[in-house]
Amino acid sequence: MKKEKQLPKHTNTASSFWWDDDMYTRSEGSTSNAIQLAAYRKAISNFVRIVTGQDIPVRFASSGDSFTDGKSVTISSSLTEKKFDPAVGLALHEASHIKLTNFDVLKQLDTFIHRHDDVILKYCEKYGVDRWIAGRNIAFHLKELLNIIEDRRIDNFIYTTSPGYRGYYQALYKQYFDSKIIDRGLQSSEYRTEDWDSYMFRIINITNRHRDLNALSKLRTIWNVMDLSNIKRLQTTEQALDVAWEIFQIIEDAISPPPANNDSDSAESDMEQHDATDDSASIQINGNSDDHHMAEEDDVSDEQSGDTQNNIQQLNDRQRHQLEEQIRDQRTFVNGSIKKKQISKKLQQQVDTLESADIDYENVTYDSRYGKSSHEVIVIKRLTMQLIETIHCSMWTSYATHMQRMKEHVHAGIVFGTMLGKKLQVRNDDRQTKFNRCRSGQIDKRMISAAGFGAEHIFQRLETFEFKNGNIHISIDNSGSMGSGRLDAAITTAVAIAKAASMTSNLNCVISFRSTGNFLSKRNCPIMMVAYDSRRDSIAMLQRIMPYVTTSGGTPEGLCFDACMESILREAGNNDAYFINMSDGEPYYDSYSGMYAELHTRAQIKKMEAANIKVISYFISKNSPGSSTYRAFKAMYGENASFIDVSQMREVAKSLNRKLIQTN
Repeated sequence: MKKEKQLPKHTNTASSFWWDDDMYTRSEGSTSNAIQLAAYRKAISNFVRIVTGQDIPVRFASSGDSFTDGKSVTISSSLTEKKFDPAVGLALHEASHIKLTNFDVLKQLDTFIHRHDDVILKYCEKYGVDRWIAGRNIAFHLKELLNIIEDRRIDNFIYTTSPGYRGYYQALYKQYFDSKIIDRGLQSSEYRTEDWDSYMFRIINITNRHRDLNALSKLRTIWNVMDLSNIKRLQTTEQALDVAWEIFQIIEDAISPPPANNDSDSAESDMEQHDATDDSASIQINGNSDDHHMAEEDDVSDEQSGDTQNNIQQLNDRQRHQLEEQIRDQRTFVNGSIKKKQISKKLQQQVDTLESADIDYENVTYDSRYGKSSHEVIVIKRLTMQLIETIHCSMWTSYATHMQRMKEHVHAGIVFGTMLGKKLQVRNDDRQTKFNRCRSGQIDKRMISAAGFGAEHIFQRLETFEFKNGNIHISIDNSGSMGSGRLDAAITTAVAIAKAASMTSNLNCVISFRSTGNFLSKRNCPIMMVAYDSRRDSIAMLQRIMPYVTTSGGTPEGLCFDACMESILREAGNNDAYFINMSDGEPYYDSYSGMYAELHTRAQIKKMEAANIKVISYFISKNSPGSSTYRAFKAMYGENASFIDVSQMREVAKSLNRKLIQTN
């Protein structure tokens, strides 16, 4: 039965078409969630790389480090459906700043301000403060304005060049800026006095459809200076700073000097705000959920710019308090102080390990006696030493006696494979065959003399034959019943084939294991793991990893094949491809057994055969064939299924070696 992805219960998210709904159902922060966190970061890392064209590191927020540093993207460890799309949008926004923003402009902001001595002196005289306080306050306001302008410049670039990611940006804006209380505040009598708080509130929300450009005397002038419909004119952070500086001066000219008895309070207030955000070096996001505001803004008329004075609303105390809180959150957001859920060191280590091993869940659906049934399969695409050493799984062990015995079997495979590989090296060579006395082709000089006597067959042709690239996928059942020497013999054979293949230039080899076992908080679940892939792993790594593999659990067969079918078909491509199965039983895992499990397994084998993969399956036993288990084995694997005594496994390697040499 074809594997089906679980459809999300909620389809109103940008990620709903590709991300399984079960991602959101696991408890946040638990070890059972480590695989989802690894997949979560991998997905966002892929988005960041696609959008920016750069390998920008993506990391989880950890203790004492919740903000992006301008070199890497920091994400929250929250995995709820509601928060995932905004998290992607924020990651893309932060990554685009790393790509496009000149962070040195922020670092040199004080130098920029002090080049305008006339403005500093005017500020000192207006507020009755010294140059140092004036410079700090100006820097605070200018940085906030620069954040807003730079956000618009950056977001417009990404929004227009990567339209496929607009859904994530819209989710981000909706979470932080699409608020009913903000809409009401813009239409209310609040924040209509000529001061910095009023201007910042209305500038931050200037793309909101409820904006009122008549609310403040210079707001329409600021709108024209921002010129959002032509925001792409700003090509650099320096140009964005010039616009922010112009807006700063417009606002300062509009604000009346405070009463004399409030001078010091005003200065202290600005200083407190500045100190609260001074450590933030990154430029952050602002916006709203209207997608057309991200690209180009049309000129607004009086009708588009909010209610008339006769329709201005009044807020009650509760609404006024809600508005103040929302504005505080917005300004914190604009100034780069977004707090993200942190991850523990232990969970971080697990996530790093799982991500390096490229581990994921695959949900496999099949027909059973109860109708549609499904099981979750853990797919370990790369067995690493880090995974073995940090996470317990019953499919591997470091028990000393086992390790010593398996090292001997692996060594025997290397020795035997070296002998086979010398014969297999013929695949590296081209073969040329010359055909004489042809009616066409190149003239055979030895036949020229016969041309005068009417001979026509005086040509020769030279044909070159070379072996196609080949792929071998060896899948070994390491269930509990594969003990008593079966797994040992299978590993020796697999290592021999891998070693022989490594001695050619056009033959890849993959060795995988399948069984059931305990993994993190998952108990007795099907596991498919790739222990060796010649395209990335060396023979030395094969020798190091293989001794850890041990017998464990049941026989999930088709579930594991189905879970990694896309990978099997992809690695085969248009090459000579072999899928070699070594096992000793029939499918058995939980309710996955009997006729339906056999039919499901058979369906997976047919998929491979339909893709021109040559499937060869060996039933490993110490007994003679004839049991019901062997008959089930034949039913699943077809004509190419054969019985092999555990003591004859070396013959398997020899036979496969001959097949590979004979490949045309």
